[in-house]
Amino acid sequence: MKLKNKIVAVLMSAICAMSLVACGIRESGEGELNKPVDNTKTQLSVFNFDGGYGSEWLKKARDRFEAEYAEESFEDGKKGVQISISPQKISGTELQSRIPNMAEEVFFGERLFYNDYAKAGLLLDITDIVKDKKLPGEQKTIKDKMTDDQYSYFAFNDDGSEKVYGIPHYSGAVGIIYNADFFDDNDLYFKQDWKSTPNSPFTAKTADDVSNGPDGLPHTDDDGLPVTYEEFYKLCDYIADNIPSSKPLLWNGVVYDEYLLDLMCSMYMDYEGAEQGNITYTLNGNVKHIVDTINNGEVTLKAPFDVTPNDRGYEVFNQAGKYYATEFVGTILGNSDWYDKTTVFSQSYSHLEAQKNFLSTEEFGGKTDFAMFIDGCWWESECDSTITKMVQSYGNKASKYERNFKWMPLPRPTASEQKAVMLDSIQSCAFIKSSIAPSKIKAAKAFLQFVNTDESLIEFTNVTNTAKALNYTMTDKSQLSNFGRSYITAKEKSDIVCTFNGSDIYRNNAAAFAHLSIFKTKVDGTIYDNPVEPLRNGVSAKIIFDGYKTCGKTIWDGLTK
Repeated sequence: MKLKNKIVAVLMSAICAMSLVACGIRESGEGELNKPVDNTKTQLSVFNFDGGYGSEWLKKARDRFEAEYAEESFEDGKKGVQISISPQKISGTELQSRIPNMAEEVFFGERLFYNDYAKAGLLLDITDIVKDKKLPGEQKTIKDKMTDDQYSYFAFNDDGSEKVYGIPHYSGAVGIIYNADFFDDNDLYFKQDWKSTPNSPFTAKTADDVSNGPDGLPHTDDDGLPVTYEEFYKLCDYIADNIPSSKPLLWNGVVYDEYLLDLMCSMYMDYEGAEQGNITYTLNGNVKHIVDTINNGEVTLKAPFDVTPNDRGYEVFNQAGKYYATEFVGTILGNSDWYDKTTVFSQSYSHLEAQKNFLSTEEFGGKTDFAMFIDGCWWESECDSTITKMVQSYGNKASKYERNFKWMPLPRPTASEQKAVMLDSIQSCAFIKSSIAPSKIKAAKAFLQFVNTDESLIEFTNVTNTAKALNYTMTDKSQLSNFGRSYITAKEKSDIVCTFNGSDIYRNNAAAFAHLSIFKTKVDGTIYDNPVEPLRNGVSAKIIFDGYKTCGKTIWDGLTK
C-alpha cells in the first residue's frame, strides 16, 4: 500500500495548478467562526478547505449539531460537544503529508487523492456510518445517497472485507455562466429559423418564434440559447459587433490556461455522454467516438469496437470529444474581439477581479458589460463579499436574488438529443483521520453523519448556491439565488461523470487520468501538459489532437496494468 513516486510527482504538479481554480484567497465577511473553548464538552477540530464554497455552511451545521447533541455524553465526565472550525487552503499531496501532525480531526477538502490517503493509513474506517447505520431521522444510509460509481471508488476490499474511509463532499463543475439580464435587455435569443434571416438572428425570449434551445423543448428555461458551436460563435460575433461597451466573454488571467482546460474537459464529457465519458477513466468498454481521420475540420469516426486496459486502451485518448472541445477553445482564443486580451492573460488579473468585473456592468459602475463568464459553479459563493459591497453601494437591485445570472447548457458541434453531462472534477472528500483520539471517534462519526442528512445537504445548497456530491432533492428552491436555482436545476437534468472510479487501472495510475495527462500533447517535438498555450499561439486543433494521440499511446504504454 505504498504511494507510487511517479504518481506523486505528476499529481503534485497537476494539483498545484488545478487547485488555484476554485481556491484562491477568499474574501470573507463571515465573522468570527469559533467560541472560547469549553472543556466540559468534547472538543472536535474540523478542517475545512475554505475556497469557493466558504465556511458559512459548516458554521451553520456546527451550530445545529452542538444544539442537537447538547445533552449527549461522548466522553466520560463531559456533556455535549464543541466544534472548532479551521479554514485553510491546503490540498493534494501537501495536505496528505501534513495530516499526521495536524491538530484537526475531521476534514472537508478538495483535490484529495482519496485512494492514496487511504492506502497510507491516514483515514479512519467509517464503514459503519456509511454502509450500515441509518442517518439521524432518516431511513437511508450515506451509501444509499452515493452513486454506484462513487461507492466503487470509496469502498476498498481489504483482506476480503469491504472498508470505507471517506465520503463524497461537494460537487464542482466548470462551465459558462451568462448574464440573463444582459441577454433580456438586448434580445439575444435565437429565432426558430434564424438562418433565414442571418443579419437578424435574434429575438426576445418571450417571442413566439424563439427557438427551443439545447433541450429541444418549447417554453423551458433554455429557449433561445445556442445549441451548436456555430450558434455560439454567431452570438459572440453579434455582441462584439453590435452592442457598444460590451464583450461576449470573460475569464480570469492568473490561471487562464487551467480555467480554459477545465472548460475543455467539461465540453469533452458533454459531447461523449455519460457512458462513453466514463470509459475515459476505466479504458474498458465499447468505444463509439474514436477519431479515424480529420480533414478540413470534418471528423470521420472508426466503427465501434471494444477496448480494455490491456487491449487498445490507448484508443480512448483519441475520443472525438477531445478534438471538438479543443476546436471550441481554439476558436475563442482566435477571436480576440470577443474578450479583453489585456486582462484575461494577465498574471495580475485574479479570479476575484474577474468576478467583480462580471458583476460590475455599466449599471453598477463598470466600464464593460460581459455577456458570459467562464468559471466554476462556485463563483457566486466565492465573490459573496463583492456582492455584499455592491448592495451597500447600489441597494437591493445589486443583490444576487434580484440580478439574473444563469448556468448555460454547453453548446455541441451539432444539435443532439443526448442528455447533458456535468463533469465533477473537484475530487472533494470528507473523512476522519486515523490518529484521532479513540474517545472522540463517536462524536466525529456522529458529526459526519449529521452533515450528510438531507437537512444538512439542503442547507449547504441554500447557503452556497452549489451542490453536494450526494443524491438529495431540492424540492424548494425559493431560498436560492437566481444563479443557484439555474445551476441546481441544470444539475438535476444532467448525468454526472466523476474524474475517478474504483477500477484497478484507475487506482494504480491516478495521475494518468488527471486533466494535465489526458490533454497532454506533443507539438513540433515539444510536450505540453496543457494545450491552451499552443492554441493561443495559433496551433490548429488538428495538430494538437494528433499530439494527444502520440502522448496518449506513451501514457498507456507506461500504465501499471
